Amino acid sequence: MNSSGIRPIGEQVLILPDEVPQATESGIQLMTDAELDRHELGQTEGTVVELGSLAAFTKDGNGFPVQSEFKPLDRVVFAKYSGLLMDGLDGRRYRLVDRKDIKGVFFMEAQNG
Repeated sequence: MNSSGIRPIGEQVLILPDEVPQATESGIQLMTDAELDRHELGQTEGTVVELGSLAAFTKDGNGFPVQSEFKPLDRVVFAKYSGLLMDGLDGRRYRLVDRKDIKGVFFMEAQNG
C-alpha cells in the first residue's frame, strides 16, 4: 500500500502531481484557495504512484494483453483538468486519472538533466 491510503481500481492511475507554488520564498501568498484548486487541476505533469488492476495492461493490435507503457515512479504528462483531486492520508494532494488520459512518459535522461 502506498502512503496516500488511496488504491486506484480498474483503469484508474494514482498520480502525485508536481506542486503548484502557493507562496513566494518570502511567504507572500500568490493565490487564494479557489485559485490554487484551479491551478492544481490544470497541472499536467506528475509521478505515477500506483496503477489500478486494468491500467497495468493494454491490448496490442491483435487484442492480446501487453504491459502498459508506464509504471509506478515514471514521470508522466496527463490531460489538463482530467481526473479527481484527492487528499491522501499523508497530507499530499493526488490525482486519480483514467489510463487513457496519460499522454506521455518522460525519458529518464530528461528527468535527470
